[in-house]
Amino acid sequence: SLYVAAAAAAAVVGFYFFPQAMLLLLAFAAWALFLLAVPKICVFLTEFCTLAYFFPKGGPFGHVVLLCLLIAYDSPVLLLPFSAFLTLLWLYPRVTLAVVALAVCLLLLPLLRSAKARLLLLLESPYGAGTAPDRVRSGEAAVELVLSGAGSGEKGAQTHYDVLNSHRAAPPSELKSCYRRMALLLHPDKNPEERAAVAFKRVTEAWDVLSHPAGRAEYDATLDGGGSLFDDPDTEPAADAPFVPPDAGVANLPPGVKKRRAKPPGVRRRA
Repeated sequence: SLYVAAAAAAAVVGFYFFPQAMLLLLAFAAWALFLLAVPKICVFLTEFCTLAYFFPKGGPFGHVVLLCLLIAYDSPVLLLPFSAFLTLLWLYPRVTLAVVALAVCLLLLPLLRSAKARLLLLLESPYGAGTAPDRVRSGEAAVELVLSGAGSGEKGAQTHYDVLNSHRAAPPSELKSCYRRMALLLHPDKNPEERAAVAFKRVTEAWDVLSHPAGRAEYDATLDGGGSLFDDPDTEPAADAPFVPPDAGVANLPPGVKKRRAKPPGVRRRA
């Protein structure tokens, strides 16, 4: 702490009596630190500032000359066209720069058109293009759709979109509508099928993932990498698996659907 206090006192005295010298020393210290951190960028900026200070008019031209020499160092064939370009740039700078700018715009025009087309397509269909599947009309068909594993993924693996009877390009409003319809068809109070509770649970799990934009984006990335919803969609739950109430995690039920009390395993509904 004593050395720090002495250095601070010396700096204050130096700034008071020799302000310009202290500023130059401080700038040199900052330049040295910058040189140690990023030497290439520091050397380029030092050279640029030096030429701009001593040769304000010829500084930019000198940088162009250096750049052409660096490019032509490995390709001596380019020396002749670069020499012609530099001669024209020295004699007719405005005309030469205008021609160069026009050439750059012509080269970038296809890229700009492609970017515009992609942007318009993204605005029209933010989730891509796709065709909606046929709607499920009955509870039995809904159970078969969810538990059969006949999805559109690789090797018959079923995706969350197949479980909701929707497609990957569906907007959030359409996904919500599909979830409400499938939830009404598969809710144990509405569907007497024995496997309706399992199918309803899978529909709820799919909706929990796709209802959030971040979760949907992560799941789409998983699909692009070859992921799937279930390792084996045809496999039924094990007999010794812990019992999960059918209404667990279904807080976002469609309006008008009543919740059902959980029953222990092995108890069937009355006919």
